[in-house]
Amino acid sequence: MGCGAHSRVESSLVSSVQANRLSKSERTIRAAILIQQWYRRYVARMEARRRCVWSIFQKLEYTNEQDQLKLQSFFRTVLKHYKLLQGTNGCRQSTKDLVAGGVAIPDDYAGAHIQLPMTLKSLQTMIISFKQAKILHYHYVRLILTSVHELLKLQPNITQATTHISRQITVCGDLHGNLDDLLIIFHKNGLPDNDNPYVFNGDFVDRGGCSVEVALILFSLLLLYPSAIFINRGNHEDYIMNLRYGFFDEVRHKYAERAPSVTSLFNDVFSWLPVGCMINNKIFVVHGGISPSTDLQYLNTIKRDKFPSLLQCHDMNDGDAEWRQLFDVLWSDPKPTKGSKPNTLRGGGVYFGPDVTKQFLQKHDITLLVRSHECKQDGYELTHDKKVITVFSASNYYQHTSNNGAYLKIDNNLGLHFVQFMNSNEGGHLKLSLRRRISVIEASAIRELKEHINSNRTALLEQFIQHDQDDSGSITTCEWASSMEIVLKLGLPWHTLKQRLTIINSDGRVEYSAGLDQLCVQNKLKAGTMITETLYRNRANLEMVFRLIDKDNSGYISMAELESCCEALEKVAGTPFPHDSIKSMATAMDINNDGQICFNEFLESFRLCDNSL
Repeated sequence: MGCGAHSRVESSLVSSVQANRLSKSERTIRAAILIQQWYRRYVARMEARRRCVWSIFQKLEYTNEQDQLKLQSFFRTVLKHYKLLQGTNGCRQSTKDLVAGGVAIPDDYAGAHIQLPMTLKSLQTMIISFKQAKILHYHYVRLILTSVHELLKLQPNITQATTHISRQITVCGDLHGNLDDLLIIFHKNGLPDNDNPYVFNGDFVDRGGCSVEVALILFSLLLLYPSAIFINRGNHEDYIMNLRYGFFDEVRHKYAERAPSVTSLFNDVFSWLPVGCMINNKIFVVHGGISPSTDLQYLNTIKRDKFPSLLQCHDMNDGDAEWRQLFDVLWSDPKPTKGSKPNTLRGGGVYFGPDVTKQFLQKHDITLLVRSHECKQDGYELTHDKKVITVFSASNYYQHTSNNGAYLKIDNNLGLHFVQFMNSNEGGHLKLSLRRRISVIEASAIRELKEHINSNRTALLEQFIQHDQDDSGSITTCEWASSMEIVLKLGLPWHTLKQRLTIINSDGRVEYSAGLDQLCVQNKLKAGTMITETLYRNRANLEMVFRLIDKDNSGYISMAELESCCEALEKVAGTPFPHDSIKSMATAMDINNDGQICFNEFLESFRLCDNSL
């Protein structure tokens, strides 16, 4: 043992002597190589962490889109038929009915004043007003929406754009209510006009807090430059999606008692948005993608306004050919392998491979497919041998600094130029180091993942117990990882994440029950209650049902609204609701006896009525 130590000392001395014999330049080069190797390993570790975080955010987003409820009695029936209620419950009103009668503008109104025909001055005044967080008066909102509604009715399903006069055109992807991102694009690329045309490729509402302002700016631009502005419909320009993902909540907050009228106007406009744009007859711009059955000639013949929601009155196996054509181009995503298959992660549309893209391009004699629909870290991505381009224009989509936004410039020779940007108004995260920025984003992703795990606690516990034959309270990490995937179906690197999500004992085994209890404490939820899990999982859908019944957007369900809902359910579901039963149900829900039902009372009623839990 002593000889071994002596040998290591001698070896160290020899290395030291050899190092001293090196020239200064050689030592500098060696040091530089060591630093370079260390930095490359550091960057590789950061990239691995970033990809893991990105996967968590994306999988949770798509899982949220495909959530389904399993409820009893009234709640089960409402959720099963909520798509039909929109048509029978009077939620969609005709534009002619909505524009009747004048609206007085109060003297203390501080927002922008708009006149039609739209002028550049009116547009600029409106943008300045929005930057100051001022709300446009209902009278002007109605004026813009009714005018753009009439204009859109004259446009085909697939519009035609050209660069022969302007020599270039700009394509923007998802904005999701981010006004700052839209203004950054205009600052960098210039306001749209006849010499600077734009294509806005859908999903400009929902999620962000300025969806109303973004939509009104885009529609005003369309009125001002109808031959230079092209606005495609996205999967979020949809009545049911707007109920769930925030747009109608924003309208209700900003327009109070006028909210039903405003939402109906937006609903009509969204249903008339074109579904695609062809640039120079060679580049097809569409929000989602394609499927093997996508046919542009047939797509152009569909009466698109009869689908105010593509989630309404249909399911994923519906045979309606027109609906399927629209649904596929708004919801589909590309995949790297050949063929196509149902997009089970989102719950709608298809995954289409490079062979599907090639056949589509050859069939219609076009060279490129430009789409949006998916957040990308760089703001854009090229796939399918650079024949499919994804453009996403909302920066900081998942978390501050999580991704760049981007837009695509196409010149007259169909040359492509991508411009990236990031909104820096969100805080001081851009001043942080790469490691600290990733840590901030990672913490947010792990927090959301823990909440999702918590909402599936009971199913996970049952799966873990199947592997714990001796009732020791622990299982192997492989068993834990496989159980997580079986229950959650997120396709995440569970082995990499295990240290952040559960408790590993000294033997390297997972203490699954203690780990789940720890998550409950961290998320301030009561451990062991399946009711809590169900409420957490279904809160967003219950909010959507509540808003659907709350026709006047007051934030409360009245007796008349509940009766109207039950009458609609009786028609579409064949479920009888006698008047006495409706009255008893309303009394039971009205916990504080104030004559109306708020959302918390609605949520509590769901908890109490679910006898299966």
